[in-house]
Amino acid sequence: SIAPLFALGIQSIFKKAKRIDIEVLDRTAQWLSLHLSNFGYKWPWKLWTFVDTQSDVSEQQLFVRELLNRCQRLSNKCMSDSLPPELRSLELPA
Repeated sequence: SIAPLFALGIQSIFKKAKRIDIEVLDRTAQWLSLHLSNFGYKWPWKLWTFVDTQSDVSEQQLFVRELLNRCQRLSNKCMSDSLPPELRSLELPA
C-alpha cells in the first residue's frame, strides 16, 4: 500500500487542487496511477466520493477522473469492482 506520508501529501494536493497549477495535478495523477498499479489500486477511494456532485470542470473532479483513466489504462480492465459507486461514473467506459 501507499506510505502514510505520501498519502498525506496526495491528500494535501487534492484539498488544494483549486490553487495548484494544472500541470502539478496532472503529474500527481500520473505518478499516483503508476504507484497504485504496483499495489493493486488500493486507495481510500471513499474519501473522494463527494467529487461526483461537483461541476464537471472542478479541479478535484478532473484530478480524480484523470487518475481513474490513467489507472484503467495501466490495468487494461474496468476498475468498477474496486471503486465506490459514486466514482464509477468518472471511469472510462469499458
